[in-house]
Amino acid sequence: MTVKTLSLLDAGVSAFSVDRSGYTALHKTAFMGFEELAQALIGREPHLIDACDVAHNTPLHVAAWKGDLNLVQKLITKGCDIKAKDTVGRNGIARSLFCRRPLRRRLLRRRLLCCRL
Repeated sequence: MTVKTLSLLDAGVSAFSVDRSGYTALHKTAFMGFEELAQALIGREPHLIDACDVAHNTPLHVAAWKGDLNLVQKLITKGCDIKAKDTVGRNGIARSLFCRRPLRRRLLRRRLLCCRL
């Protein structure tokens, strides 16, 4: 998948293209858990890291909601805006509370709280 996606980008498809929900390729990879592809997209287009969908969810919101500890850590390491809020005022910390796996929810919250400024 990574090779195909990167070849599309090489052919001129914008990484900032969005679907009806405003999801970019990075939002989708965060939702589906494709960490390698997310890393490649961030490497190609660093500004994708804080892209917002129509509800102002960033890839961090999506990764936190999905409970993807590794991707959350990568996004934080790459400098995503951990204070970004969606349209109802939730940041990544608040979104992590919606993760359905209790252990991951606690770990996500701890990791995100450590980064809070």
